[in-house]
Amino acid sequence: DAVLPPVQIKMLFGEFAARPDPGRPGYLLIDPAWERAHIATQRVPLLGRVTCNVALFPQIRGAIDQLIADGLAGAVHSYSGCYARRYANRDPSQAISHHTWGIALDINVPENPYGAPHDQDPRMVAVFEAWGFIWGGTFVRPDGMHFEYRRPPAQG
Repeated sequence: DAVLPPVQIKMLFGEFAARPDPGRPGYLLIDPAWERAHIATQRVPLLGRVTCNVALFPQIRGAIDQLIADGLAGAVHSYSGCYARRYANRDPSQAISHHTWGIALDINVPENPYGAPHDQDPRMVAVFEAWGFIWGGTFVRPDGMHFEYRRPPAQG
């Protein structure tokens, strides 16, 4: 999959100390100082309350504003989160999920379960890609709900 490697993610979004959460297998406890400096909650049209990395809000808002301007607001049926302190697939044998940096969004989860064929509007996918996100529907194991930071937006 063409996601950024952890070293680049750390350079762009900060590096945190983490350890397994003993009360929740598959989840992590993250340095509270890193969370205070890098994670915030804001209201975003179509999505509602979004908790993610503060550096990502301009791109999220840009993509959502473009969806609305292009008459594609109806392509977003549900939003299921961005920031989640966990391993990929909540499996401690896997890498730390990019959701832990707050740089990945899950949209329209019920129609796009992990590993299954996707059901996303290709016009919505194109908008998110233009705004610098990579779409999980193209991953080796499809993750059609997943939109993750890949690069700065093409618009500038």
